[in-house]
Amino acid sequence: MNKKGMPMAEMTLMLLGEIAVSAITVLVFFLLDRLNYRVFTGLALGCAAVLFNFLFLSLTVNRAVDAIMAERGDAPMDDEEAAAFAEKHRAELHKKIQLSQTARTLAMMVVLILALVTDYFDVIATIIPLLSFRPLLNVAALVCNKNK
Repeated sequence: MNKKGMPMAEMTLMLLGEIAVSAITVLVFFLLDRLNYRVFTGLALGCAAVLFNFLFLSLTVNRAVDAIMAERGDAPMDDEEAAAFAEKHRAELHKKIQLSQTARTLAMMVVLILALVTDYFDVIATIIPLLSFRPLLNVAALVCNKNK
């Protein structure tokens, strides 16, 4: 993670994963003789949405945790104090994470609606990067945790 709380290794792996998914998608569309500019614009829209989603997730959670840790300070705590502090802030952190998830889900829905109502994007090509988000996130986490 860099100084601004951005997990650069995970972001790089997500980008590389989306590039690989896009290359496979282009190959499939080519083999089906359905490759056109809308496939490329759909892939670009879907990939951009996924990368923005991951960036927003990382920044939101890191800011929430940083704010709680700043409130904690540097004073040592015994087990009871640490448990009380964690319990006090658990609901607040959960609320911020839920709000982030709702905003990110709405953003994905807007991307899908945009792909559906305009003629600039292939809907299937837009959906494929969106569906690859969770598997790529899991792979990125596994690779980064293995390296640590």
